[in-house]
Amino acid sequence: MRPPEEELKHLLLAPELALLKRIQRRCDALQLRVGDDPALKDSVRGVIVEVLRESGVQEHDRLSGALAPLIVSSMRQEIRNSREMMVDALYPITGQLVKAAVRNAFNELLETINTKLDEGFSVDRWRAKIQSRITGTSEAEILLRRNPPFDIEEIFVIHRPTGLLIERVTATEGTEDSDGGVDSELVSGLLTAIMDFTRDAFSDEKGGELRTLTFGESQLFLRTSANTILAAKTTGTPPPRFETALQRVFLSILDQWNDLLASFDEEDEDDQKASFIDDLNERFQDLLRDRRKNFRGGALRAYAVIAAMFLLIAIWPAWATYQYYRAQAIEADARNVVESQVALSGYPIDIRYDGDTEALVVTGLLPSTAAKESLISGLADRLPGVKNDLRLATMNQVRKDEIASSLGAIMNTELSKLKASLRQGMVDLETQTQANDAALAEKISKSVAGLDAKFNSFEKAVSQRIENRIATALIPSPTKLLTDWVQTNTLFLRDETQFRNPKWAKALLRELANLVESAPDDLRVRVVGYTDNTGSASLNARLSTERAQTVVKMLTALGVPEDRLITVGRASEKSIGSGENATYNRRVEFEIVFLPE
Repeated sequence: MRPPEEELKHLLLAPELALLKRIQRRCDALQLRVGDDPALKDSVRGVIVEVLRESGVQEHDRLSGALAPLIVSSMRQEIRNSREMMVDALYPITGQLVKAAVRNAFNELLETINTKLDEGFSVDRWRAKIQSRITGTSEAEILLRRNPPFDIEEIFVIHRPTGLLIERVTATEGTEDSDGGVDSELVSGLLTAIMDFTRDAFSDEKGGELRTLTFGESQLFLRTSANTILAAKTTGTPPPRFETALQRVFLSILDQWNDLLASFDEEDEDDQKASFIDDLNERFQDLLRDRRKNFRGGALRAYAVIAAMFLLIAIWPAWATYQYYRAQAIEADARNVVESQVALSGYPIDIRYDGDTEALVVTGLLPSTAAKESLISGLADRLPGVKNDLRLATMNQVRKDEIASSLGAIMNTELSKLKASLRQGMVDLETQTQANDAALAEKISKSVAGLDAKFNSFEKAVSQRIENRIATALIPSPTKLLTDWVQTNTLFLRDETQFRNPKWAKALLRELANLVESAPDDLRVRVVGYTDNTGSASLNARLSTERAQTVVKMLTALGVPEDRLITVGRASEKSIGSGENATYNRRVEFEIVFLPE
């Protein structure tokens, strides 16, 4: 029997008391489940596992999108913090991948070496022939097994920061459906993780990236940027220019769609993403068409560039050779013009064709203005299309300079005399200013008349003296002509007594004979022979004398009296050339001798 107060409480608060009991039972059950850490762990473990299992089946995409960044970030952080432990833990998985990457690198090196060797003597073909003879299998079948047909099966475009698959294109079905995307997304996530792990665990100072992966009969060719991974799955042996074509496709995708790829969001479905999918399909079809052509387009362009380079290399020497021989021909024609004019014999004239200015440069000293005009006319007739750069001086110009200097001195002297006379006349006029006007006028008239007469006399005197000086300067004496000739002319020989230019030598000696005939009788010409220093002293002495005697005989045959010629041999006493120019020492020179000498 309960006390009255308890009975009253029960009657008044029965529902509330029942509720308190139920709450107490629930609190006790909750205390048992989460009251301490071990109990909480046991209860939460079962709930989380069940939730993840149901979400993986019903909402897989949302779950993977939510967990992938956290998982990838955690893996990266763990790799950085415990790199050695991660390498040891993941080696059974990644070790094989690393080995495959290293093996691929060696395979590529071996293929490059083999290609270089096969270009010369085709080792593969001879090996296939021998194997065909031994096994009885056709050579074509052996080569087909060794080099299976190359094919591009599919292409993945992956968002690198998150590892999410942006799009996948296959050769047979086009763009993959969303229904079959589970495997593709799994591949993209694992591929991103493998690449990041390889980069972090086996860091390359040069920033290298994983380029190929081989698995079974297939290969993955990888092209990467900061935000995007392009993976092409292939079978068979790739042609040499496939990777170049794949790189070109990847760069073109980045160039057009970089903004979309950098800010990729799996939840977005807009026109820009649809345009990207269409463009990716089109580029993949272009890549397949290039594969059917064995990627020859780039080779043809490369061959065209190489052909153009070889053409330029072939044309340049031909053009340089043409320019050289053209310059030589122009110089030879110009020298023929000079040699054909006897008046220029013995005068120093240098001829050179300047290829930069395309002009014939002629420098030297000529005997007269008439000879200069004759040379200019001859060059114009012989070389009508060649520009001439003439730097010629004449003996007349030298004499005119001398005359101008002398005339200047004469004019200064006569002007000084005139000034003195005028000054005296002014003094006389000033003295007469004291006289009457009539007398002054008469005196002024007489003074002016006297000045006029003096000026006329001065003018006649100056003109006469100028004419006399010009006549004397422009008509040199026979002695002067002969002296100038022997100072500017030399005969050169090849061997023994053979002249280098016999025709020119005869013309010079004919001119010398005429000058000797006009010169005074007390003037003699010494003919001096020289040699180089290649022979003995006695041989050179004899040879130099013989050369002088040969010239003397030619002069006497032209009418020069033998008593006006003196023969001298000086061997190699006075050399004028050495090295390649040593042959210029084989010569005959002339000297003026007067009777007292």
